[in-house]
Amino acid sequence: MFDDCKYIMIDETIPILFPCTIAHNVVANALGRNKVTSAGFVEISQEAVDWYSIIEVNVYGGSVSLKLFSKKEDIFFIKKMLSID
Repeated sequence: MFDDCKYIMIDETIPILFPCTIAHNVVANALGRNKVTSAGFVEISQEAVDWYSIIEVNVYGGSVSLKLFSKKEDIFFIKKMLSID
């Protein structure tokens, strides 16, 4: 199991993951706040099945500072960035 972290999506397709100790708006301001399309928390978990592992990604919640929420569609791009699936 991994620790949860925060994320923002830039232009709906580029995920930026960062530690929970950093506020969403700090990262958004550094990258161009007007391009942020969603934000929230990401949970990455790993389960051993026989001789291989299954890695699952889930998004939830939102950002109070940005007034944005996570979107289930974000999972696809986060998995792609992490080379999962």
